[in-house]
Amino acid sequence: MTIRRLTIEFINPLLILCFLAALSGSACNPGSSKTGKPMAVKGTIDLRGWNCERDGSINLDGEWEFYWDRVLEPSDFLNAAYQEGRRYINVPGLWKNQSINGAMLPGEGQCTYRMRMLYGPGEKAKTLTIHRIYAAYRLWINGVLADQRGMADGVLKDRKDYVYVHNKGNSTFTPLDGINEIIIQVTNSEFASGGIDRSVQLDDGEISSRRSFLNYTIDMIIVGLLLFSAIHNLIFYFFRKADAASLYMGLAGLVLAINTYNIHSPILSGGLSYPANPFLINFITVIFMPVLFFMTFKSLFPDDFSTRVVWIMQAIAAACLLPQFLFGFRIVERIIVFYFAVTLVLIMYGLYGSIKTIMEQRDDAVLFSIGFCSVYFTGINNVLYFLRVINTGNLLHYGMAVFCLSTTMVISRRFARALRNVETMSGELEAKNISLETLDRLKDQFLANTSHELRTPLHGMIGLSESMLAGAAGDLPPKARENLSLIASSGQSLSNMVNDILDMARIQDGGLSLNLRPIDLGVLCEMVVKLSLPLVGGKNLKLLNSVADDLPRALADEDRVRQVLNNLVGNAIKFTNTGTVEISARVVYGEDGDPGGSSFIEVSVSDTGIGVPDDYKEMIFEPYRQVDGSDTRSYSGTGLGLAIAKQIIELHGGRITVAPAEKGGSVFSFTLPASDDPSPLALDHVIIEGINEVQPAADAADLARLPAGINDTVFDGNPVFLVVDDDPVNVRVIQGYFESKRCVVKTAFDGLGALDILDQGDPIDLVLLDIMMPVMSGFEVCRRIREKRTPEELPVIMLTAKNMMSDIDAAFEAGANDYIVKPFRMSELVARVGTMLKLRHVRKSVAEGITIRDRNRAYSLKFVEIIYITSHAKSIVINTAEGDIEVPVLMKEIIHRLPPDIFIRIHKSYIINIHHIHSLSHVQSGRYRVRLRDTDDTNLPVGPVFLANLRNKM
Repeated sequence: MTIRRLTIEFINPLLILCFLAALSGSACNPGSSKTGKPMAVKGTIDLRGWNCERDGSINLDGEWEFYWDRVLEPSDFLNAAYQEGRRYINVPGLWKNQSINGAMLPGEGQCTYRMRMLYGPGEKAKTLTIHRIYAAYRLWINGVLADQRGMADGVLKDRKDYVYVHNKGNSTFTPLDGINEIIIQVTNSEFASGGIDRSVQLDDGEISSRRSFLNYTIDMIIVGLLLFSAIHNLIFYFFRKADAASLYMGLAGLVLAINTYNIHSPILSGGLSYPANPFLINFITVIFMPVLFFMTFKSLFPDDFSTRVVWIMQAIAAACLLPQFLFGFRIVERIIVFYFAVTLVLIMYGLYGSIKTIMEQRDDAVLFSIGFCSVYFTGINNVLYFLRVINTGNLLHYGMAVFCLSTTMVISRRFARALRNVETMSGELEAKNISLETLDRLKDQFLANTSHELRTPLHGMIGLSESMLAGAAGDLPPKARENLSLIASSGQSLSNMVNDILDMARIQDGGLSLNLRPIDLGVLCEMVVKLSLPLVGGKNLKLLNSVADDLPRALADEDRVRQVLNNLVGNAIKFTNTGTVEISARVVYGEDGDPGGSSFIEVSVSDTGIGVPDDYKEMIFEPYRQVDGSDTRSYSGTGLGLAIAKQIIELHGGRITVAPAEKGGSVFSFTLPASDDPSPLALDHVIIEGINEVQPAADAADLARLPAGINDTVFDGNPVFLVVDDDPVNVRVIQGYFESKRCVVKTAFDGLGALDILDQGDPIDLVLLDIMMPVMSGFEVCRRIREKRTPEELPVIMLTAKNMMSDIDAAFEAGANDYIVKPFRMSELVARVGTMLKLRHVRKSVAEGITIRDRNRAYSLKFVEIIYITSHAKSIVINTAEGDIEVPVLMKEIIHRLPPDIFIRIHKSYIINIHHIHSLSHVQSGRYRVRLRDTDDTNLPVGPVFLANLRNKM
């Protein structure tokens, strides 16, 4: 950089700022414009020829009357005896080391100052300004108490009110014709010396008022600019967290605005005052400002400002901040003096850094240096003013205002440049992204189309193999049956891989949705374990379900969670030759571990297999990635299962991880959000019993040959089934099996035939419905059924070869209760049908009434028929409109089966239907009876422990 350019860009603005600072300093200490100003002589000053409007303000400097160790009031001067100790002292000046009667005065003590002003008639109102007195004072003007700052009533040792040193005050009065008396009582107990340290100033009242208002207006404008700068920078930081300079500058503007406002309107005042330090807000903001200033400098020009200097400043600020709340005003003021001295030294380093930025030609260095120099000179002014070296006034907030505005401009310019760079780079990347997205869509579309095209021949291959195993082509030799079993098994494996590819394509396209509802993980895990037993084969391997029965329900998509569990358990079985595969679950909480926060269910699948290497723990959750991806790997697969599982769990709001097991192997864990709904324990045993009926076959069994363990299954009550399928073989196999189990089976080969059978009105307990049928699909048939029958009245199980989640979702939307994917084992169909019949029975009973069995018969009653139930020795009596029914069962055996919204217990021996309550009446001595709405006008006793609950129900 040339000397000419340096002079133009830096030296000239620097000289201008110096001139403005000097000009501002002189403006803050206005004196008289007249050189021959009056001076006080022997405690009297003649102001009869001085016109404040014309000549300006006047400092009451000179000799004041001085009364040492005496606190005198105006009335005391009426007594001539009080004036015997009169001495004279020069003001401004401190009294320490002044000589009275040959003795030197100490720094601590108390005294009275007195001045007499001579005025002519017709004088306008004047304003008397006291700039600084050490330390507390009381001002009297013409016998009237005009001002008081921290002055104790003549008790020097009582320092509770003895606080103020920055005690500038204005007092307005109208001069009298002749002598006007000023009396100032001063006490000092802590400073090195007391006295009137600055000139006492006198000015015209109207001019002083206008000047004060102008200064206040300017300061409030500065406060507004600082707040605008602070908000502007903080908003920048909100949108761009990496730009720390915006944060520091925003906080600096906010701190300075508080400091400037607090000078005129103290924030900590009244009930919020802090007596130990009335200048707490000022001192705290003064401590923060240099720190934020240096941090801003470091953020904008990291190569030109030392990090150690910032650390030193932060450490000193922290050390000076804490005592503000621990010690009194005198101590913290000395700490502030030390802090100012350190700040003055470090600001010199900042000036060096500012010059360095210009020499290095940094971006926006000149603009930043202008703001810095304004802070530099006004800051030095404030430090010297505070240290009583000069008498200019507080100018720092003016310099900081310039700094905040200039730094805000620097940040804004950098933000604008960054935005332009982003726009340029975005334009360059957009073309590349378009080409990459096009290739990605083509890839996903190819995978999806290929997968769909593979499904048709796969289902044909599996279906033909199963039908031949079922005897469609007659008896087959053992070798042929073995080969057909291998064909069916291989086809099923390939079908699962195709489904994985389809799921991954849907996830990448964002088309995977969840059907969230409360689910019982214990039941679901038991189902997964039972259905995974065939995968074990001849391995010495145990599958364990260790999920507790009282585990809270999870809020999740049951089918998707089953898919994740099947994948994890299948992988565990695949990579474990001996030992155990165990499913466990527990309740966990959020990251902070607060039991009051959000709760999750953590499900873990552990095995004793080969484990997962540490460098693969994150990689295995990526698509098409396997632990052993070589050509000689021991285990087959597409590498999509865990990637799909990870996406499904994250869609639920959980996460999936892998860790080594304690005894070798690995532990896969995932979390699901817990549901707030309580678990319906009444239905758990029904579901578990249905699952326990599943007995896996060791090899592919044909549909007519039932696996061991289910031949003894018998359905009570001769249920009526409707089987709808366009495949006569499937219809014949299913019909023959269920008819052998005391079931009545009706058949239809298309949807219209099924609807005709249902329209005949004959009782049907369950429908087995195929989806792919001519004329009318199974979806449409199910929708027609739901127009007249609810899922509780007539369950529908879909038998479908379409195993995509979209098809399954469509089945449930059409009103299906369950679905089974073809090809299926007969054991699975038996379990599903049995579970559905039991659920139908339970739901119907809960919704309509109750069935009570004894040794000989069963009593079925609707809830609306029961008026009340009473218990005797070993039986209950059910009162109905038709009469009483006595059943040899205990009350405790049926009470949990009565819905609480219909029945209420009023006595240890009575349960009543709340719909039959007529009134509740008080008998005597706290005894009550319930009157029922029956023909006998029945009155039943109310037990004391049941009274409150009864009143709530009524």
